[in-house]
Amino acid sequence: MGKKVYLRLFGELNHFFKSKNKKVREISFKNRQTIKDILEGEGIPHTEVYLLIKENFVIDFNYLVSDGDQISAYPVFRKLDIESSQQTIRKKYPYQPKFIADAHLGKLVNYLRILGFDTLYYNDYGDKYLAEKSSQENRMLLTRDHGLLMRKVVKYGYFIRADKPHQQLKEVIFRYKLLKYIKKSSRCPKCNHLLKRVEKKDIIDLLEPKTKKYYNKFYICPNCRQIYWKGSHLDKINNLIKEIKGEYKNGL
Repeated sequence: MGKKVYLRLFGELNHFFKSKNKKVREISFKNRQTIKDILEGEGIPHTEVYLLIKENFVIDFNYLVSDGDQISAYPVFRKLDIESSQQTIRKKYPYQPKFIADAHLGKLVNYLRILGFDTLYYNDYGDKYLAEKSSQENRMLLTRDHGLLMRKVVKYGYFIRADKPHQQLKEVIFRYKLLKYIKKSSRCPKCNHLLKRVEKKDIIDLLEPKTKKYYNKFYICPNCRQIYWKGSHLDKINNLIKEIKGEYKNGL
């Protein structure tokens, strides 16, 4: 007869199950398995789990489950800081925010760079490289690939839920509390280098006629030499940030 563990998921961890209504999930298992094995066998990356509790005791990923165990799993507490009084699976990200993203998140990467966030993006490197790079440089790994976040080497990562890029940006800003880190100094959306102000007269021969006529403030990427100016795309970003700030103040 098979063994069973009863898993209670809280908050956004329920995203990883098709049925969102079950409070307790009955999971069958065989042989010796850790709670990490159980969670990742159900498609929940270890990077998404912040706290595990069995019978009022905190356990870690190495806990060997027993038949009949009832275990509660929690995501990051976004509004509460419990680390000073409570042992947790992991600490919240402790560094100046910087990211690395997989090939499916190109538009999100552009948004993050425009807002000044150091974000690496490789659309032709494999999972092994992304996982190791994120670990070596303590970058938050953003992906829509469950398996990538389950790699043992990954220390900080987040599974992007939304399909639309502007919703993805909201997710990342809320998840990592990024509002206070947004900078006026933008990065190049193409190559991630910080942009520098450049005088119009120095690049005027490179501008299209309408750009010459209607814009006077320009920036250049010192790496790829791409030229930028404050056009309608920046207005859209600013409006999105205002929307995010409004939602944040209302408790989302």
